[in-house]
Amino acid sequence: MKNITALNAVLLAGLLGLAGVASAMGPWAGEGMGDRGPVGLRHMVDALALTETQERDVAEILHTARESTLSDRHRMEELRAQLREQRLEFDPGQVQTIADEIGQITARTVYSMASAQAQVYQVLDAAQQAMLNDMMESPKPGRGGSRSG
Repeated sequence: MKNITALNAVLLAGLLGLAGVASAMGPWAGEGMGDRGPVGLRHMVDALALTETQERDVAEILHTARESTLSDRHRMEELRAQLREQRLEFDPGQVQTIADEIGQITARTVYSMASAQAQVYQVLDAAQQAMLNDMMESPKPGRGGSRSG
């Protein structure tokens, strides 16, 4: 019985990690607000030398993406809380239902992110698009290498 409880704890931790996928999408999903808007926007303005018009257009795209996923992000928090409650009395059916909904939310969030990326890409000129491609392909510190695969 102890092994089953330990396995459930490991699985629950894994599900909570997957539940973080939507919020882990960071700036592309409109997360990480700072003084000049989303952190990703500030980075793009600086790294890609966006014009004021481009900055405004990109900010609107990211704002729209953020707003379109707001209810899903709130629901994700509710689902995370429900998963945490499963530590007390594990109900496999309930956890499966929660996991399925997390999957649906994650799919919608990934779609929104991809859509926002495509829209942002269209705002950029050819040189900026090439720079963005390089930024997205380069290894990120703390992520253990390249993003290919």
